[in-house]
Amino acid sequence: METLIEKKYEDKIINYILLALTCMNFMKSGSIVFLLFCIYNFLGVKTSLPKQSVTLFLLAFSMIPVIIFGDTEDKLNGIVKTLNYFLPFIVGYNGYLHATDKEVYVRRTLFSIFTGFSIYIILMYFYNMSLGTKGRVLYNIWDEQYVAVTLIGLMSAFIIAYSVSVIMYFKSIAIKIVCFISMLFVVLINMQTATRTPFALLVAMIVFMFFCSFNQQNYERRARYVFTAMFIFLIALSVYFLNLFGVRDAILNSPLMERFLEKGMETSRVDITKFYFQNMLKYPWGGGNVHELYGTGAHNIWQQCYDTYGVFAAFFMLIITISMIKYFIKLLLMKDKQDMDYVFIAVYLGVLIQIGLEPVMTGYPILFWVMLFIHGMAYLRYSPEEQEAAKPEFIY
Repeated sequence: METLIEKKYEDKIINYILLALTCMNFMKSGSIVFLLFCIYNFLGVKTSLPKQSVTLFLLAFSMIPVIIFGDTEDKLNGIVKTLNYFLPFIVGYNGYLHATDKEVYVRRTLFSIFTGFSIYIILMYFYNMSLGTKGRVLYNIWDEQYVAVTLIGLMSAFIIAYSVSVIMYFKSIAIKIVCFISMLFVVLINMQTATRTPFALLVAMIVFMFFCSFNQQNYERRARYVFTAMFIFLIALSVYFLNLFGVRDAILNSPLMERFLEKGMETSRVDITKFYFQNMLKYPWGGGNVHELYGTGAHNIWQQCYDTYGVFAAFFMLIITISMIKYFIKLLLMKDKQDMDYVFIAVYLGVLIQIGLEPVMTGYPILFWVMLFIHGMAYLRYSPEEQEAAKPEFIY
C-alpha cells in the first residue's frame, strides 16, 4: 500500500492526456473521453462531496426526463452529457484535495486544457486552409463535416484568457512564447471565419487584466506597466501602418474586415434574447420549442438551458453560474495575488462572458464542463472553511 500511495496524484499523466483529448473533442468523442476522465478520478479516491455537488446533481437529474421522453434521437449520448454536468466539479474538487503539490497540479491541469484547445484550433486552421474555406464556413477535421463557426469562438475564450494572464504574469519565457503562438492562431482562424466576439473578448481581457494588476502594484511598478503598455501599442501601430510582414493587407482583405465593414458591431443577440423572454413562459418544460419558433438557439446558457431542459434545469444552472461569479469577485478582492490567481481570474472572466454570448450547450458544451471542473478546484483552493472540512483518503 505504501508503494502505491507514493505515486502522487499530480503525477498521473493519464489525467492530463485525457483532459487535452477532451478539449480537442478527439474523434468527435470529447464527451465520452471527459466522462471516462471523470469516472476514473471519481472512483480512484475516497471522494468528498461538497455542498455544491447537490445543485449539480439536481441540474443533471432535471435534464433526464426531457432526454428520455423528448424527441432526442441519441438518448444515450444525452445521458452521457448529463453526467458531464454533474461529475466535473466533484472531480476538480477532489483532485485539488488529493494532490500533494497542489500548485503543480493546478498548473499542469490548466496547461493541459489550454494545450487541448490550442491543438484543436491549430489543426482546424490548417485543415480549413487546405480546403480553401473562408468567411462563415468551417469544416471539422474529425469528420470533414460542416460546423458552425461558434465552435471556434467558444474554444478561443479559454485560450485568450489563459494566454493573456500567462503572458502578463508568468516569468517563464518559454510558456509565454507558446501562449503567443497559440494566440496567433486564434487571431488567424477568427479572421478567416469573420468571428468578431473573440477579438472583443481579447481587447476586454487585456484591458481588464492590466487594470487588475495595476491596482496591486506600487507607484514604480505602475509606471513600468504604463510604459510597457504604451511601447507595445506603438509597436503594434508601427507594424500595421508600415505594413510589415503584410499585416495591414492581411487584415484589410480578411473576411473579418469584410463583415465588419458590412455590419460593424451590429448583432442579432439582443433580438434573439428579447424573443426568448417573450415566449419562454409558454414552454416551461423544455423541448426546444422557442428555438423551433425563432429558428435560432438562444445565445446565452441560461435561456438555452431553459428552452432545452425546462425551468428547473435553468434554475439550477443559474445557481451554479452565480457561484462562479461569487468566486470571480472573491478572487478580485483578494490581496497579494500570485500568478495562478490571475489565471483563475482571467479564465472565470473569459468563460462567463462567453457563456453569456454564445449557445454553449449545443455549440461546444465541453467549454462549460471544463469550467465546472476548474470551478471545483477553485471552490476548495479559495475556501479555507472547505479545506478545513475536507479529509483526503487514498484508496489506490
